[in-house]
Amino acid sequence: MKRIVKLNLLFLCIYLLGSCSSSSDSIESLENGERDESHEIDETPVTENITKELLENVFNEFKIMEIIKSDKNINPVSSYSSQSLANRSSEIDCQHEITNTIDNKNYDFDISRDYRTNPLTQLEIQQIINAPIVSRTESSIKYFMSDKTPSTDCDTEELEGPVPNHDDRDGLLRPTFYDYSSIFDYNGEHHYSNEFYIERSEITTLSGQNQENSRLITKGILEKREDREHQVHIRTEAKHSHIENLSLTGFMRSQQGYRFYFMDGSTKYFKYSFTIIDELSSNPTYGNTEIDMVNRYVVQFYINCADGAGRVDGSFRVPFLFDITTDYEEIIETLEENDNGTPYEKTVPLYVKTGNTNRNIGNVTFILNEEEIWVVDVTESPLLISNSELDYIIENFN
Repeated sequence: MKRIVKLNLLFLCIYLLGSCSSSSDSIESLENGERDESHEIDETPVTENITKELLENVFNEFKIMEIIKSDKNINPVSSYSSQSLANRSSEIDCQHEITNTIDNKNYDFDISRDYRTNPLTQLEIQQIINAPIVSRTESSIKYFMSDKTPSTDCDTEELEGPVPNHDDRDGLLRPTFYDYSSIFDYNGEHHYSNEFYIERSEITTLSGQNQENSRLITKGILEKREDREHQVHIRTEAKHSHIENLSLTGFMRSQQGYRFYFMDGSTKYFKYSFTIIDELSSNPTYGNTEIDMVNRYVVQFYINCADGAGRVDGSFRVPFLFDITTDYEEIIETLEENDNGTPYEKTVPLYVKTGNTNRNIGNVTFILNEEEIWVVDVTESPLLISNSELDYIIENFN
């Protein structure tokens, strides 16, 4: 079993916070893709010198764990198991698009705490339930078949493949639909995979504000698998999996107004699986739950700069780019194994976009322990922009 108990409990804790209600209004701003951000007012601070310290301050407003918390809005595990066709009152309940409104509450989650041995107390649970609402998220998910023809959530909730028939047995009393290599084979197998295409959108707005704080758009393949092994006269073991491999676009906005845009190449991978032993018996056993997330963020952001040399009137935006992949099984295992308090760290290059070839100006290190911290190491502080680089930046990003 993968050592990802803390993250599993993180999801469980987060699910307590969502107050979800179905919404009949479509999210029109999501239908047309991303807006032209150049027409939005840029209220980020203007600086004459882009220093290591300034870059560090900007990076420390890019919160990876906030992106993980936003996954409670999609709640694929809950929708996969709790809304099966058996619970549908009629076929009219099946929908091509499902929209929800979720109120997000202000709470602290200690990623270093082992919630197996130190679970939430009743007081802590009440504090979470009664925590103030800090933002609202409007989410939308659309369902398609693998060829992108419109489908419904019903189609994605029940596998249509053949199910082993334990009431129809061969001469050796083996259930049909299993794959046996010969008449002497007592170990049968049955594998089924069904793929669907989904489009999911999430817009979050802070309480008391009209401006979007984040817009996350994911599109791609959702796969549902069943892998069974059958041992004649002994037992059946079945592994059920829900796997999402999605592209990511959109942005997140920091408290100071900096926008972190997710560029081409950004992806979100999510897998939830569990095993059932003797699933057709009167007393099946559930276990080996796994949650796996591997996310790649190709992020572009801008810093407003006033040219001290007088080459440009007013201010201009300088674009920066970094590319980081986070494997949350690796993160959790690192935090569990490092009893001496050594945090999880990952270092990636930092670029300034100045032409066909981005210029590497140093590295950034993501550090996660009880908090998440970014450390910047640059070759120039303050950053020097040449005349040719300035011309390219003005022409393409301002």
